Amino acid sequence: MKKKTATVANLPMVRIPEELPVPRPEEATDAIYNQMKQDVLLNLAASANATQVRIGEAFRGAIYMLWALFAVGIVSFSVSVFMGLTADDTADAVAAVGFGGISAGAFVSIFLTGPAERMELAGPRTAWLQTMISTYWLRVVTDKSLTERDMRAVQDRFNDTMRVYLTSMTRSHLVEDELEAASMRVEIEAPAA
Repeated sequence: MKKKTATVANLPMVRIPEELPVPRPEEATDAIYNQMKQDVLLNLAASANATQVRIGEAFRGAIYMLWALFAVGIVSFSVSVFMGLTADDTADAVAAVGFGGISAGAFVSIFLTGPAERMELAGPRTAWLQTMISTYWLRVVTDKSLTERDMRAVQDRFNDTMRVYLTSMTRSHLVEDELEAASMRVEIEAPAA
């Protein structure tokens, strides 16, 4: 059997068009820019949905724990009252009162620290933070007129705002004036869209 060798003459001819369709640079830039905007919007939407689900799960878990703590406190106090009323001697009654006092004290002290109030404030804060970040960066991404210097300034202002926000979150309460001042500064100094 004779072996065939490949030569240029044996290869099938590929027809090459005379002129390849090449987009003009501004069309290519616009197409890339539009695709990037679409990708950013889809990612922001997916991120917002995932974040809301995670926030909801975290709040539900905390609420369930508070209800469980409430139930344990009520049950333990009820048991101590029952033990005190059915005690045979004074020592058993004193032990029941001590047990009831400790459980009631722990129960009340936990609720005096205000976990429900903190949770109530955390929801709007988290929603505000997510909305601020998403809206802010969406505006930055979609603004074609921003130069690299503008982008650095935008990043610096955003970092300042986040620093104020996170500093205020580490305190026992949110300092509304600082947060409002930081938000106003961002609105005033943000480049026009």
